[in-house]
Amino acid sequence: MKKNIWQKRIPTSAALFVLLIGVFFTSYLIQKGIIFIGHASPEKTPQKVSITNISDKSFVVSFTSTDTSAAAISVDGPNLTPTTFFDDRNKTNSQASFYSHLITVTGLSPNTTYEFSILSDGETYLDTNGKKYVATTGPTINGPSTNPNIISGNVIMPDGSTASDAITKLTVNGTQTLAVLTDNNGVYKIDVSQIRSNDLKTFVSLNSSSQITLDFIKQDLSSTTKVLLSDASTIPTTTLSYQYDFTQNTSPTNSTSSSLLKTPDVGTSNGEVNITSPDDNQSLVDDKPEIQGTALPSKSVKLLLDSNQFGATVSDTRGFWTFRPSSGISVGQHTLTVQSPDSVGIMKSATISFSVFSSGTQIAQTATPSATIIPTLNPTATPTLVPTITLASPTPPLILTPTVIPTVTITPDTPTPTLVIKPTAVPTIGLNSTPAPTGSSSSAFIGAISVILITGGAALLFLL
Repeated sequence: MKKNIWQKRIPTSAALFVLLIGVFFTSYLIQKGIIFIGHASPEKTPQKVSITNISDKSFVVSFTSTDTSAAAISVDGPNLTPTTFFDDRNKTNSQASFYSHLITVTGLSPNTTYEFSILSDGETYLDTNGKKYVATTGPTINGPSTNPNIISGNVIMPDGSTASDAITKLTVNGTQTLAVLTDNNGVYKIDVSQIRSNDLKTFVSLNSSSQITLDFIKQDLSSTTKVLLSDASTIPTTTLSYQYDFTQNTSPTNSTSSSLLKTPDVGTSNGEVNITSPDDNQSLVDDKPEIQGTALPSKSVKLLLDSNQFGATVSDTRGFWTFRPSSGISVGQHTLTVQSPDSVGIMKSATISFSVFSSGTQIAQTATPSATIIPTLNPTATPTLVPTITLASPTPPLILTPTVIPTVTITPDTPTPTLVIKPTAVPTIGLNSTPAPTGSSSSAFIGAISVILITGGAALLFLL
């Protein structure tokens, strides 16, 4: 009687051979990463990539991420083997994670183009075209040595807490962009004495009327502050998600926004003394608030805190005065009295009360962006710096798929040549510089074969 297919027996050696071949193919594919492909989460993806602080021997790369990550960049170029540069706060083997990243690349050559890729929590990221980012150093400039010209201020979060780990970028019309990070107290300091032109060929001499634009970024929050260099020594506190313009000296026109502050007329003809900032009974989270007011032009102004003198200044030719304490005011309720002489030498005074809350504390009333940002102004006085404030709704977090490449914003806008890319990276301290494999049609075909072989081998053993 003829046997059907279910009655036939297959040699055991043949079944074992098929099964072993299937296991071999499967092991090979797993080692190559074809079957199991891992990607970093979208929250780790670099965003708002920027190239700044370009000199003849260095440049700075900054970017943010929705979630914290440990980041670095892998740089290569002429006479430079692929080298990994870490976040400026991670110069040791301890790789801390941050929302904002600022990486300084040093030891470069003048007028040279370099390529780099970004490493974020073990994944490699390229630009939107799937290529490495490009940065070109400037020429060596033999300019006169100048003393540091530091522009500084501080940044807070919308809830009044300290905005540490925030990127601060400074630009002036016709110049390159400089970037720094705020420290643990939310303070930024930028030296503009060696700022270059956009083409990087000359140093730029700034004057008192130069308009400075400061951009602040942390996660999905951002702010912009505009101020003249003449007023940059006393930049008021910036609250993330607000926009400030301290360059306007007149009332804004054609605006119905209730968040815009209007400039009142100065009423100091009789020698009255006024305190325009902070408001009476205002609650502050800044322990070094900007105190502003009016008096007779070019008169001395004495400030007393709780009946003790703690500062003095002089009103300008328009009758405006401003003062910021060098040391922090203690937490609690305080009484501020300001004294200045009138036209016949009689001392006039004004008194207000205010409270100082510790940083991060939920204050009793709606938090103001700063002690210098005044919701309601006295119609007979005006502060020295009159901001135009526009409340910007926080941008919702950017949702990205694991394969999306971040958009890069390269400043300055000087065109840079595109180079042939050699995708090479040097992994260091646990940062994997190898891009995640994406697979191919051939790998999928091999994977299918391995599955068939394993299934077939198992079926043959079952038939034995």
